[in-house]
Amino acid sequence: MPELRRDPVTGQSVVIAESRSQRPGAFEAVHDDLAVEDCPFCEGSEHLTPGEVAALRYDGTEVDAPGWQVRVVPNKYPATSLGGDASSHVDASSSAGSDWFVAEPAIGSHEVIIESPRHIRSVSELGVAELADAFRMYAGRLAHHRRSGRARYAMVFKNVGSGAGASMPHTHSQLITLPSVPAPVARELRGSLEFYANNGRCVYCELIDRERGDCARVVAESKWYVAICPFASRFPYEVWLLPRNHASSYETSTSCQSGAAASLTHRVLRGVERLLGRPDYNYVIHTAPFDTETLDHYHWRLELIPRLSKIAGFELGAGVYINPVAPETAARQLREVLEPE
Repeated sequence: MPELRRDPVTGQSVVIAESRSQRPGAFEAVHDDLAVEDCPFCEGSEHLTPGEVAALRYDGTEVDAPGWQVRVVPNKYPATSLGGDASSHVDASSSAGSDWFVAEPAIGSHEVIIESPRHIRSVSELGVAELADAFRMYAGRLAHHRRSGRARYAMVFKNVGSGAGASMPHTHSQLITLPSVPAPVARELRGSLEFYANNGRCVYCELIDRERGDCARVVAESKWYVAICPFASRFPYEVWLLPRNHASSYETSTSCQSGAAASLTHRVLRGVERLLGRPDYNYVIHTAPFDTETLDHYHWRLELIPRLSKIAGFELGAGVYINPVAPETAARQLREVLEPE
């Protein structure tokens, strides 16, 4: 059973999930050369994965069989598990009765969202309509877990390439639910609430207006969304996609809004790959906790992070990132290579 442990000084959460060490290539270099016939995520290999929990399928096709467009299955090596008692706490110290080293079961779901039956590496190789189907599935699965009442927080994230933590080259994203709100998200919520209390407005809405007014860090925008290189970018060519109208939870997006988010993400990602030569990358959807209603002070966003630089000693020790590319430079270069709408 995975455990959720918290540092007694900082409160930082860590999931201890020993089963993850059994993943393909967990402690060795991973090469993006898995043959199609060996890939469990390709159409026709459905028997190689756990049974699907959701799918977008063509009419007349059967569960766990070919004929799907987007397929969701439990992760074979989960970081969280639905087994156990979420209210129980385990003293992980060697001293009986100590409350210093405290762990609790990492209760939650860990899903794999396979975005195409084709053996492709990046969602930039999908058509916009195909990626829109995947983004709608993200929203659907988040909404499902919100309704279930079994988790306080969930995150959808994508790892592409071994340098970004991927253990499988076939395009896929993951969703992990947690019984508590991670410390970085809690800090975002506190900071945005403080700004709202002092100014009566969402800090992210203010940020969007300021960035669109200046335009130096704006990469692209559409009717619904704006993509920017954030002022304090941690990584070279880091891009945030935010809804232009206030929205705190991604799962409340309409089908049209999810499709528009996919369209702008697709356009920006293809620009990143054209400029940088198809780097490994991550993207992450930050959304509000499940145990909240619509929040006037918080704003969901998608973060796209090309993996061009490595986190080294200073970043690990100080928690301060060193970015060799100014966001203004990154945004200008990306604007120059974007495909027309």
